[in-house]
Amino acid sequence: MAVQAQEWVKIGEGGGFYRTMIEQPPGTNPNLGFANQIQAVAAAADVGSSFDCNILPPLTMISHSLASQLEKQCADIDRLIALQNERLIQCLQRQRKEHIVSLIRRLEYTASTLIRQKEEDILTASKRTLELQDCLRRLQRENERWERIARESAAMAVSLNNTLEQVRESACCSSSAGDADHDSCRDPSLGSSRRERRDRDLDEKVRCRACGHRRACVLLLPCRHLCSCKSCEIFMDLCPVCRSAKKAFIEVLL
Repeated sequence: MAVQAQEWVKIGEGGGFYRTMIEQPPGTNPNLGFANQIQAVAAAADVGSSFDCNILPPLTMISHSLASQLEKQCADIDRLIALQNERLIQCLQRQRKEHIVSLIRRLEYTASTLIRQKEEDILTASKRTLELQDCLRRLQRENERWERIARESAAMAVSLNNTLEQVRESACCSSSAGDADHDSCRDPSLGSSRRERRDRDLDEKVRCRACGHRRACVLLLPCRHLCSCKSCEIFMDLCPVCRSAKKAFIEVLL
């Protein structure tokens, strides 16, 4: 049985292909058949444009088939490129969104850190302001207290001066009473009346209100009453005149 060999052979300058079918008898050498095929192709190439016109229809069909395949491949390549472009755009958009989200998170963290730091600074400043206000109020109270002490000291000085004047007057009265005693030796009735008046004045102004015998030489504070002797002052907690609490005392040297 004959064996047919098919081969596509380029013929001429038109770019067409010619399929040769070589029939070989059985038992022949295939290599010899292929050599004969090559010779036939060479002979066809030598013929050039003088080949049979019956060959043209198959070449035209082949060129149309190749063109359609090329168009199909180009369309497939275009679709592949469009798909890759779409995937690339989606990937870039996804990366852009992730970058924006990461940037927003970093900005939020930085902003929250700054806000927290500013809140702490405001809280510290508020505490410092409260402390300064408390210190100012304490200083105002201290100033008022010292002003009150100054006024009390001034009043006490005036009272002490008045008391000293009274003590001096009492001393003058006592010295004049001594002169009256000298005169009473001449007139006993006049001397007794003057002694009584002198003793009464001395009891009211100079004598100690606690013992009633010794001379008052201690000024009690803050009431400023000259009403105690040095011996009785130790046992006094209240002023015997106004019954106010004794906080301090001053010894008056007469």
